[in-house]
Amino acid sequence: MRWIIVALVLACAPAHAAKVGVIVTGETAVQSRLTSGATHFLETHGHSVAVGALEPSAISNLLDCLSIDDAKCARGVVEKSARAETILAVRTEVAKGTPREITLSAYWIAKGHSPVSMRRVCEKCSDAALDSTFEAILTDLVRSSAAGRLVLSSKPPGLLAVLDGQPIGTTPLERDVPVGQHQLGLVQNGTTVAQRYISVVADERAEITMAPEAHPIPPPREVPHAHHTRVLPAMLLGAGIAGVVTGGVLVATSQSPTGDHPTYRDTKGLGLGIGIGGAVLAGVGVVLLLRGGGDGPTINVTAGGATAGWIGRF
Repeated sequence: MRWIIVALVLACAPAHAAKVGVIVTGETAVQSRLTSGATHFLETHGHSVAVGALEPSAISNLLDCLSIDDAKCARGVVEKSARAETILAVRTEVAKGTPREITLSAYWIAKGHSPVSMRRVCEKCSDAALDSTFEAILTDLVRSSAAGRLVLSSKPPGLLAVLDGQPIGTTPLERDVPVGQHQLGLVQNGTTVAQRYISVVADERAEITMAPEAHPIPPPREVPHAHHTRVLPAMLLGAGIAGVVTGGVLVATSQSPTGDHPTYRDTKGLGLGIGIGGAVLAGVGVVLLLRGGGDGPTINVTAGGATAGWIGRF
């Protein structure tokens, strides 16, 4: 597939607008449409498209990096050779057959920052669907590329830094961090010894020094999931059904005093009592089965939090 670099300058762009070199690959028709779409998007978002942002040899090197998804290699090419602050590269892959399916891979490579990439598939890809998919991927790409610089040191140095639950290196360190609120922690010998929340602002440095706290923060205690038994409810239900059946048999076989025999068997009252008792037991069993059956305190842990309560029997 053939790559091209856009060579259009938006004369009306504001003087402070960031310069972006645009590289697009793919079928000629798709390439032309995405180039036009990228230009329009950048213009409406305060950027301008740079002329000759990369020399042909640098373009070739960049494409080799992207073909193997080597972000470090791609960043090195941009840092060394790009005349623009940012390079937007878009790879397109058109699957054979109908309906048309196009895979879009976009890379936002800004000097001094870690590259950001997005990939989406446009299924049943009409021109309108392609435009919509491309605009969405550019929107997410630019939003995700907004970052600040975290400069972290610790006393003593050499502690493991953890950002939002993920290790990011050993102090002292410096790296890009997405814009927004983050939880930052220090770990020493497997124990979290310091923790705080930080706010990262786009294109600004957050210089932070942390030290172990007086009382180490213990790891979160794993709370066992509630265990519900269905043995008791099943026994109650079984006994209740047996009682109803037994009571029905006793009522059905009860004899009435007709005078034909000196004695008779009157089991109607007993049958009604056993039947009613059986119905009550069966009802209790059904309720306990529907409510989880167990007996005693219970704690349920979910991704969104935890709930505590009590399960008992009537």
